[in-house]
Amino acid sequence: MHARMSLTTALRAIDEAVDQHPNMDINVLFMGGEPILSLGLIQDIVTTCREKYNGIAFHFKIVSNGTLIHKKEQEWINANSDIVEVTLSIDGDRETHNLHRCKSYDLIDYDYWEHSYPNLPTINMVVTPETIGKMASNVIKYEKRGYYIKTILADGVKWNLEKDIPIFERELNTLIEHYVANPDLYPTSCLTIPIYALNSKYALSPCEPGHNSICIMPDGTKVPCYRCSPFFGDNDGYILNELCTKKIEDITAREVCKDCSVRRLCNACPAQVAGLRRNIESAEQYCAIEKTLLRANAYAMTQFLLYQPNCSYLKNMSGEQKKDIITNSIFILKKLHL
Repeated sequence: MHARMSLTTALRAIDEAVDQHPNMDINVLFMGGEPILSLGLIQDIVTTCREKYNGIAFHFKIVSNGTLIHKKEQEWINANSDIVEVTLSIDGDRETHNLHRCKSYDLIDYDYWEHSYPNLPTINMVVTPETIGKMASNVIKYEKRGYYIKTILADGVKWNLEKDIPIFERELNTLIEHYVANPDLYPTSCLTIPIYALNSKYALSPCEPGHNSICIMPDGTKVPCYRCSPFFGDNDGYILNELCTKKIEDITAREVCKDCSVRRLCNACPAQVAGLRRNIESAEQYCAIEKTLLRANAYAMTQFLLYQPNCSYLKNMSGEQKKDIITNSIFILKKLHL
C-alpha cells in the first residue's frame, strides 16, 4: 500500500490530541515505510506545533532506516533535537542487515550518528529465523558503540521450533552472561519483560497503543494502533481491535491461552494475535517462542538479583518489586515448559 498523509490531516489529528489531553505532553511517532521520504511534511508539522502550541511539550520520534539522512537532513535533525528524536532500524552487522534490508548497510552514515548526532539513537533490531544465530553478537557489537538496542522478533514469519528454539536459548543465555558481567548496561528489550507484574499489584494495563494513543492512517482514518492497520501484515488488522480495546482477560483467543498461567505478561502476545486470526500453527510457534523468552527473563532476573543487585535494570526498583521478581521468576521457571 502506497499513500502519503497531507499536512491538513496530520495537524487535524494533533489538534484533536491537544484538545482531548490539554495538560499532557504530546508524543508523535512517524512510521512508514520510510518517513524521511516525507521529511518536508514532518518539518511542516514540527514548525507548526512550535508556533501554534508554544506552551505544550511535544516530542516527535522518527523511525528510519537512515539511508536518506544526509547533510541537509542531519542539519535539520540537529537543529530540532530538543523535540525530535530518531530511532534507527538496523538489524546487525553488514551481513545480517543486508539480508533483509536491500543491502543498505553502507548507505547509513554511522559517523554522523556516533559523532555528530546529539545523543546516540536507539536501534530497532529485527531478528528473523535467518539471523537469530547472531542475535547476541549483533546486540553486543552495537552496545559497544554506545547504542541502546530494542530486539524485536519478526512477526508474520515461519519459525522452525526444533531448530530455532535451541539457538534462541543459546543467544539469550549469552546476553544474560553479558549483562551480569556488565551491570551498568541496561539490557536489551527482550530481557526486560516486567516479571514483577505477574500475580501482583503491578498488573499490566491492556495493550498501550490501544488505550493511550491512536494511529492515524494517511487518509485520516483512526485505528487503535498500527497493528490494526492494513500496513501491518495482512489486511485483517481490524480483528486486532479485540486486543486493543478489551482487557486481556476478556479477549477470545485459543482455549489454551485462557488458562495460561503467565498470560498477564503476554499483553498483546503474538500467539494471541495469531489465535484471533485463527492461525493455529503460527499461534503455537509464537507461544513456544514467548515461553522461551519468559523463562530466559526469569533466569536473567535471578542472576541479576544474586550477582548484580544494583545493576542498571534493578537499581531504581523498590524492595517490594524485587521480592515479586524473585517469587514470580521461581514460579515461571517451575511452571513454564514448552
